Amino acid sequence: MNNPRIVSDASGQCFDVPDASTTPGRDTQQVTCHGGANQRFRITPYNDATGGLRIQPLHALAQNLCLGVEGGASSTPRATETQVCNGNIAQRWFPVGQ
Repeated sequence: MNNPRIVSDASGQCFDVPDASTTPGRDTQQVTCHGGANQRFRITPYNDATGGLRIQPLHALAQNLCLGVEGGASSTPRATETQVCNGNIAQRWFPVGQ
């Protein structure tokens, strides 16, 4: 994958970092796809025992931002937000079935 968009199968909308924010803690959203760098992502594997994927907004690579679960890992539904990459469990994403 070369800097793909992440598109909802249900809505057809793109995962988006509002206003191309480079500030940690910015909630993400679903909006109409426009192809901007704030809707494109670098997806790379963690090469350790825990595994998973790191998802980084393309427009914020210089700020070392990743997508993570707001408030950390939880079984309670939470929003996703931009976070400074640190590899914690809230920033590890796993593809599941189809």
